[in-house]
Amino acid sequence: MTLSIALVTAADIPAHKKPDEQHLVAALRAHGFDCHEAVWNDSSVKWTAFDIVLLRSTWDYHLVPDAFCAWLDQCVQHSVRLFNPPEVVRWNMHKSYLIELAGQDVAVVPSQLLPRGEQTQLADLVTGKKEIIIKPAISATAWHTRRIGAAFTEQDQVWLNQRITELDMLVQPYLPEIAEHGEFSFMFFNGRFSHAVLKQAREGEFRVQSDFGGTEITYRPSPQEITEAADMLRTLSNPPLYARVDAARVDGKLVLMELELIEPQLFLGLHDQAASLFMAAIKEKLRQ
Repeated sequence: MTLSIALVTAADIPAHKKPDEQHLVAALRAHGFDCHEAVWNDSSVKWTAFDIVLLRSTWDYHLVPDAFCAWLDQCVQHSVRLFNPPEVVRWNMHKSYLIELAGQDVAVVPSQLLPRGEQTQLADLVTGKKEIIIKPAISATAWHTRRIGAAFTEQDQVWLNQRITELDMLVQPYLPEIAEHGEFSFMFFNGRFSHAVLKQAREGEFRVQSDFGGTEITYRPSPQEITEAADMLRTLSNPPLYARVDAARVDGKLVLMELELIEPQLFLGLHDQAASLFMAAIKEKLRQ
């Protein structure tokens, strides 16, 4: 029997922006899956028609989180087989999970939550710190992310005042190690390590995303690095179908920057077996 799978995306994302899909679709179709791309907020889509609904490039969810959560509710109501599961997605949407993981002895970049509506002075945030990063607690692709130094300006304060009126914000120390050495991404399928990449920012930039000129190369981690990255996932009650562990190396050890469990790029084209391993993990979930 042919199984149908929906690859969930956002509207108006061109194919060249989704390099994972061509590799994944080829692997899935080679093993008998019927693949369809579907926009998450397209009301005409009948999600129960699919055997599996797989979140892939819903890269606008952070702009309308309430609507996205309502869609997750509908998936639960109609028993849609969504991966990753709605409860995992909800937990991962708000970056306060980093504070939660820190409380469970996970090596996490220090993070402070600034609740929406609570006015904060930058002078209180940069005291004793050279530079900080401020970003929304629900965000993607460095959206509304700002690097602020001790010599901040009035414009920086105005920017924060505007953001915090509407959004929960997160404060973290600026890590020069990322600009100097890059950020590591470790891909796991069903809790098993698949492959890794090193993301590097362009000169003069602190953001590693390709939207800001960043590049990615294949990275061969040491067994110790794989163990450290895997440890960052072990607080989850069940291994998710897919997970991307983004980490920086600080003082010789990995520190978690983000745990990507919703719509991460998985860099399937940078590892020969990655798409096949992902496909095998999907089939394993179907058997469970």
